[in-house]
Amino acid sequence: MDADERFMALKKACVDIILNTEKEVAKRIMVSEWKVVPLEYELKVGKEDVAQMLMRVKQMMDCKISEAVVASCTREKKIEELDAQLQKVVDIVKDLKEELRSVESEVERFSKIQDVKHTVQVASAPTVRLFLSIVF
Repeated sequence: MDADERFMALKKACVDIILNTEKEVAKRIMVSEWKVVPLEYELKVGKEDVAQMLMRVKQMMDCKISEAVVASCTREKKIEELDAQLQKVVDIVKDLKEELRSVESEVERFSKIQDVKHTVQVASAPTVRLFLSIVF
């Protein structure tokens, strides 16, 4: 029986080792689960913080976009106003150029008439007067 007792003792030792190993593994699992709980909480809180930050960034971007749209519309209206003013000025310049051409042609016509009158007066005046007017 000595061999049977040894075998039973060995079997009991193996069972004890297996049970102790299971207990150790169970302890480690519980410790790991306890360590996981705060990590999961931190992860959840971190995700919420990131979501809130993203929402704030989105709100800021929406605000900036709205401001840019308003500024763009304001600039576009100003450009349209300036374009209309420019068109008016161009029209005025065009009218003034036409008026200037008209006045220049009138001055030229008047100048030709004056030259003709002066020639007629000079031709009818006595020669002495003509000579004196040229000299003096």
